[in-house]
Amino acid sequence: MLMRLAEQLEVPLRERNTLLIAAGYALLYRERALADPQLAAARRAVELVLKGHEPYPALAIDRHWTMIAANDALTPLVASADATLLAPLVNVVRLSMHPRVLANMIGNWHEWRAHLFARVRRQIEVSGDATLVALLAELEAYPAPAHAGETSRTMAIPIRSSCP
Repeated sequence: MLMRLAEQLEVPLRERNTLLIAAGYALLYRERALADPQLAAARRAVELVLKGHEPYPALAIDRHWTMIAANDALTPLVASADATLLAPLVNVVRLSMHPRVLANMIGNWHEWRAHLFARVRRQIEVSGDATLVALLAELEAYPAPAHAGETSRTMAIPIRSSCP
């Protein structure tokens, strides 16, 4: 019953473990880093998918939007970014929304911003993750366009370049 409820509420697996422990059960979901030797096949699959997207940029992220892998096509796209934003533990939402990085290159920035904010808000709704709350607060402090309705809940929004 507990697991059905958690599934209906879309509680992330990590938080389902917390529910299980609180109810007196053992952990059900084990978390491993992508570098874990037991995930070698998964890591190779991620690398193959990223490589298969070339010559287009592609990346893999974790639950906090931290880049865990990327293909070579991403490098020229972020070459002009501030070095502090490209330091290890690169947050791709921060990178795309930061006024000194990709924001100026996204032709449909208003739509992209609304989509990303809706995605992060949804993650916060189901997880209550403090890291995501802080990330959203930071992003909302960035210069925002004057427009109404950040309610997009679509699966993906294409980014159109404003560069010639």
